[in-house]
This record gives sequence, structure tokens and C-alpha cells, in this order.
Amino acid sequence: MHKLPMYQEQLENFIYHHIHAWAQDYVEQNKDDYPDVNLYESMESEYNTFVSDLSERFFYEVLRRFDEEAAE
Repeated sequence: MHKLPMYQEQLENFIYHHIHAWAQDYVEQNKDDYPDVNLYESMESEYNTFVSDLSERFFYEVLRRFDEEAAE
């Protein structure tokens, strides 16, 4: 079995760190236009977008390849 570069908990922390950084950046860049936006809501939005994008990519890229291989 191949050795992965991170354990699951490390990967989760890596992703959460990036979500936090993206959210902070969004809040900083938009605080003048959207003074009511807060870090928690921004993190929730970034998280939901990340999960949605990851899920979409999985279904359209990964599963499609398995379906194509099964059809051969």
C-alpha cells in the first residue's frame, strides 16, 4: 500500500486552515462594501463552496472514468 503524504486528520486541518485563510481574505477585501459579513459566515460559505466543488469534481471526473472502464 502506498504511503500517503498526510493522515486524514492532517488533511482535514490543512483544508480548514485554507478555508479560514480564504474567509479572512474575503472579509478583509469586502469589509467596506459588506460591513455585516463576519468571519464565521464567510468560513461557512467557503466550506460549502469547497465541498460542493469537490463533490462535483468527484462525480464528473472520477466516477466517469470508472464508468468508462466498466463499459469497455
